[in-house]
Amino acid sequence: MLTPSPPSTTSDAETRLALLRHYLRETDESCPSCNYALRGLTTDRCPECNQQITLHIKLVEPRLAAFIATMIALASGFGFSALLLLYFLIALSIRNVGVPGISFPLIVGTGTIVNAGLISWLVRNRGPFCRASAPVRWTLFAAATLSTLTLLLVFTLNVR
Repeated sequence: MLTPSPPSTTSDAETRLALLRHYLRETDESCPSCNYALRGLTTDRCPECNQQITLHIKLVEPRLAAFIATMIALASGFGFSALLLLYFLIALSIRNVGVPGISFPLIVGTGTIVNAGLISWLVRNRGPFCRASAPVRWTLFAAATLSTLTLLLVFTLNVR
């Protein structure tokens, strides 16, 4: 049978400060804001820049490779489409330049909207994306790359 623990006499803030002091007593760390040496710090504020310091757990090696690669694949497709859409708008504004057919703005406009939506989704869902298994993350990267290559292929085949 579990017995309840006695009520704590220290607050959460006091406990955090005590842990921070204990950690910095013999550890060489610098302020993330101003790079001031914090060894021996007795408060929770940097003496140099007055920023509040906290002790926390972080990942040694976050799983961001697939996220970054997927973002690059989608951003490449978005950039390609957006630049071509900008070209189309400039061509419309210059009267002496022939305006491409309707397939041109349809293809690049669709590519711009789809890639912008996928980038937005990926940014909003970064946590679940990074928590997914490696095969899932890399499959989504492959799908993003395939999406961008498909856009390039459709553009190449339909616009002259």
